Amino acid sequence: AIIGTIQSHLDVPGSTLHHHIAKLVKVGLIEQEKKGREIICRANYGRMDSLLSFVTENCCRGIEELTEKKSA
Repeated sequence: AIIGTIQSHLDVPGSTLHHHIAKLVKVGLIEQEKKGREIICRANYGRMDSLLSFVTENCCRGIEELTEKKSA
């Protein structure tokens, strides 16, 4: 999605959005591509899947609903 589109959907100041997007880019959860004057943001689903697997394994151990979903 284009950053301006994201900003209008979330109704947040540009500086706030930039701060959060920069953090997500830094850790590899989203990737950016510049096209002319626009910056396109894309989710890095492989990295997100790895993060969710880590959180599920290390932080949610013993929560029955999550354990059942993972083994299904």
